[in-house]
Amino acid sequence: MDFYGKLGFETPKVAALAASETVNVKISETKDAADLRDMSLRGELGACVLEGPLSFDIAVSQEVAAKKGHPSEISGDVDIFLAPDIAAGNILVKSLLYWGDAKLAGCILGAQVPIVLVSRGSSAEEKLLSLLICIS
Repeated sequence: MDFYGKLGFETPKVAALAASETVNVKISETKDAADLRDMSLRGELGACVLEGPLSFDIAVSQEVAAKKGHPSEISGDVDIFLAPDIAAGNILVKSLLYWGDAKLAGCILGAQVPIVLVSRGSSAEEKLLSLLICIS
């Protein structure tokens, strides 16, 4: 989470997304999200508030969380969406880009140096944002 601290997020709010907010051993993403939540509660993931499993609607709306009776510290104020797999992540990002007017920057962490990651269809602005975020 040091990366997010450099971007100004003292304690990022992370939603571990799944199709349901109920843990179901037959749906691995719900178990994985619950395991990550438990690791976060034990302080194993650094300074963050991680909730999961969370359905997307609860992650983005306090009203939906209240209607569904799901208490949440982060609903409507999520900094990081953690997708359960690459397909879900790709669909989420492209939905936010095309329907939500989001901005995109790609950076892979964990190597000796940050790695800029852009799509074949990335705009010049997205490429610049990716460079800027990787040198942060």
